[in-house]
Amino acid sequence: MNKKYKIWLVGAAVVLFLNIVCVIVCTMHYPHFRSLLPLDMLLYFVIAYEAAKQWDFKVAVTLTTILGIFDAAVGCLVSVLFDLKSSEFPYKMNLTTWLFSTLVMIAVSTFIALLASGLAAILAKKKNTAE
Repeated sequence: MNKKYKIWLVGAAVVLFLNIVCVIVCTMHYPHFRSLLPLDMLLYFVIAYEAAKQWDFKVAVTLTTILGIFDAAVGCLVSVLFDLKSSEFPYKMNLTTWLFSTLVMIAVSTFIALLASGLAAILAKKKNTAE
């Protein structure tokens, strides 16, 4: 299996795990718990940084954006399956809500991928000039 796919599959598995943890925390312990978006953002950064280091900018942004789409789809699916409702997210999940959350996750994941790829490029350039 191609190494690019392995990185994405690890990211997808972590996203799925985080979404399930979020549902468990919301339904059992903290009904006002918002999300694990900061951990998602950290995951996007790590995936994009590693992909940019190993391959290039386009691969990093593409993998991270696809991961953001997967995150939005799985997050909505998990919330529908577990009928997750809280005071922080009082909306019933429907196509419009799913499309909005998908667009937000695409924007967030792409922005973070751009930052991580830029950092990887800057660090690689510094490393090459130091040698």
